[in-house]
Amino acid sequence: MFGSIACLGRHTITGIICAQAGQYADWSSVYRLFGRFDQERIFAPVREAVCRHMPAQMPVIAALDDTVVPKRGKKVAGASWRRDPTGPAFRPNFVWAQRFVQMSLVAPSRGFAGAARGIPVDIVHAPTPQKPRKRANLGEEASQEDKEAAQKEWAKYRQDQRAMRVSKVGAERIAHLRSQLNDDPISQGRELIVAVDGGYTNRTVFQEIPKATTLIGRLRKDARLFERPAQPAKRTGLFERPAQPAKRTGLFERPAQPAKRTGRKRLYGDALPTPEQFRQDENIPWTQVKAHAAGKVWDFDVKVIHPVRWKAAGGRNLQLVIIAPIAYRPTKASRMKYRDPAYLLCTDPDLPIEQLLQAYLWRWEIEVNFREEKTIMGTGQAQVRTQTAVETTTAFAVASYAMLQVAALQTGLRDSGLPPPKWRKKETPRRPSTTQLVNRVRAELWGNALGVSFSDFDKSDDIQRSLQNQRCSLGSAVLYATG
Repeated sequence: MFGSIACLGRHTITGIICAQAGQYADWSSVYRLFGRFDQERIFAPVREAVCRHMPAQMPVIAALDDTVVPKRGKKVAGASWRRDPTGPAFRPNFVWAQRFVQMSLVAPSRGFAGAARGIPVDIVHAPTPQKPRKRANLGEEASQEDKEAAQKEWAKYRQDQRAMRVSKVGAERIAHLRSQLNDDPISQGRELIVAVDGGYTNRTVFQEIPKATTLIGRLRKDARLFERPAQPAKRTGLFERPAQPAKRTGLFERPAQPAKRTGRKRLYGDALPTPEQFRQDENIPWTQVKAHAAGKVWDFDVKVIHPVRWKAAGGRNLQLVIIAPIAYRPTKASRMKYRDPAYLLCTDPDLPIEQLLQAYLWRWEIEVNFREEKTIMGTGQAQVRTQTAVETTTAFAVASYAMLQVAALQTGLRDSGLPPPKWRKKETPRRPSTTQLVNRVRAELWGNALGVSFSDFDKSDDIQRSLQNQRCSLGSAVLYATG
């Protein structure tokens, strides 16, 4: 893992071995490591450390999302053509890549009142099943055995398609995380809040939520919502049984029996306006809520409507939160622009709006994790092809990144330990960046070996003003490298 963090080139297995000067020894054991790599055990201390860092009365907050890892080889396990998320909105592009579903826990600095850092605790491979060969579609001249084998092959393919849907995998990872929290005495009994984007706000995820778990997802603006039923009357099809007439028994008559109603209770009442119509309704007032995002505290205008019901979520009561568009200026001289409004759906109708909004804003940390895992830690750069190696090498790179973040969290680091460059403003950073943490690891590993004194960095720069006469400092080049 130290070699994975300190590697300067591409993060292949060979590059990691060379980063720790192991190229002259037998490296076959390193390749065998990825054949028996246990992901559950490597992420367990990371999850425990994050839960121990959070206040005891605070719920555990997680973010769930999927990402694609570009590949080149056509024989790499799990690689297929997928939509490129970095392409323009007006033209969907495709990229040959693998797909992974990741779960990150949010480690806040000051409860719900400040910034937070996302730390990965789970990542699984979610490939698209390989379609059966064309010869599986046999004609009339084929034998009965070949037809039965082809039918079994296609039946297994459709079953794998349903099991490998990204929403199905996401629902399984939420249930898996909930079971891990229940088994751990540190997090046992604590509420779990999971923030997801619109891709997971569907029937598959919302109807498989485990106990003590709250889901916050982004909703479409034209979603159909309903009220709670006023009176859960029973019915049988389109007609109700009429009242039974009185029956004569001897000298007395039995009173008329009321109509017996059988059937299911009503789950949905009258139809409600769409979220977009709620936003445009001037009769519903806006409420101002403070939340931390992008390095500072913002005032958000929101509307809260609860309880509501959504057919994709079953008969549970939900909470709808509408966030007004936020005004911003790209530059001081530019015109005012507005972001798109957001519509959130929460499975807990009693969750305070401050916690709900802040938990969803922290979901952006998993997007930061994806970018840093690929660009800094080299996730997906290992040149492997088999199914086991593809899964373990990716999990190994993500686990290295997670342990680096946990180490910074436990030690309370504020900077990289190196003198800042001349162009950087002299201000105390809110938290060290991942690049600064990597540079700190390199400085601790290689500083003494190179004979580098950190105080000499500033002195040498002050003496040499001209770039033509500047000496090339190996220590500065290595410890400040970003690639």
